[in-house]
Amino acid sequence: MTNLINKILSDRFIPVILLFSFIISLLLFSRIPNQTRTNILGAADPPTSNCQLNQCGFCQNCGHSTGVGLSCGPLSRCIKKADNYICQFDLNCF
Repeated sequence: MTNLINKILSDRFIPVILLFSFIISLLLFSRIPNQTRTNILGAADPPTSNCQLNQCGFCQNCGHSTGVGLSCGPLSRCIKKADNYICQFDLNCF
């Protein structure tokens, strides 16, 4: 094993190959356009509206119109369960 490592380190083509691969990676990386970052799930977005029953996504005051209800997130649905309103995780909201 040590002999193989010594052969690799003493090989005169390894530095050349490393240099070319580094240059190619720089060229490829420089061609990638800069994109603005977006939050896929929208977790940074504030709740914008009062929840309606069975509504998916960001909403506030689930079950209450007076402003004291739950705020539901992006993958949840405002539902009524046994006289209580809850925000239930639901993949159909994706």
